[in-house]
Amino acid sequence: GSENSSVKEAGSDNSSDKEEITLAWADASNDATMQSIHTAIEDVLVPMYEEKYGVKINTVFADSQGDVGQQITDVENFVAQGADVISCRPVDTDGSAAAFDYATSAGVPIISTWWEVNTDNKAGTLIVVDNEYIGQLMAEWLINYAEENDTTLKVGVLAGKANAPDTNVRAIAFEEAIIEKYGDLSTGKVQEIVMDYGEQDTNTSLTIMEDWMQVYDDMNCVFATNDDSAYGAIQVLKQMQKIDDFVVIGVNGNTYLNLVGEGELDMTVIIDATAAVSAEMDAMCQIALGGEFPDT
Repeated sequence: GSENSSVKEAGSDNSSDKEEITLAWADASNDATMQSIHTAIEDVLVPMYEEKYGVKINTVFADSQGDVGQQITDVENFVAQGADVISCRPVDTDGSAAAFDYATSAGVPIISTWWEVNTDNKAGTLIVVDNEYIGQLMAEWLINYAEENDTTLKVGVLAGKANAPDTNVRAIAFEEAIIEKYGDLSTGKVQEIVMDYGEQDTNTSLTIMEDWMQVYDDMNCVFATNDDSAYGAIQVLKQMQKIDDFVVIGVNGNTYLNLVGEGELDMTVIIDATAAVSAEMDAMCQIALGGEFPDT
């Protein structure tokens, strides 16, 4: 019961003398994927790992809002608050290194998640989602759609941030799959006619889409590297009453899943938030309780 929740249970995987640990997340942004991951952590993983390790787990989250300086401040705050382990999804592979250097110099283990950061001052790196595979899946879906409907898709690609590799891995993998199928990006049944950085942000993507609609009369497809970007494009297409003329695909399958049922988002890749972050949480618990970063 709750009266002994802070007491270590016999037979748990906790070999340290800690009864309570604090795990901190410094996120590059608080997009739809991260919101679903936070929910999974709180509702599913905290109870699961409290039972496994016989320890009370406190969690704290910070949204760096795409700002390197804010991310460094967030990590400094976590250190000051006494976090046992910090998980950081870097805003920038180079710029965020200072946050890792700070935590490591302060003796607080910090791991990089989603992608690498360019410093050795970290406890380890966990790539929780296979973004190359996601990009390939999306390309295959568009190829199948174009072939089955005997149509040519002229695609605008809403990539992520110029300095956030994960979303651009999806766009690059998409391009590679199209080139492998048709030989280039401009003569097959799936053609990329323009690419811009949607910043994983609805408003940024909406503005880009408005510009594209003035310039590219033949565009009939949007490849968005997340559903927040896709939603920006969809709003423009609905306003212009062109949603039925377009194929729009995205990634995350969380917040905007209802748009698939409504026929506005044609396809999304669903990321299982609980599965994606479970290994990360397990590693953080092990490190917090005095263990090493596990080999994965």
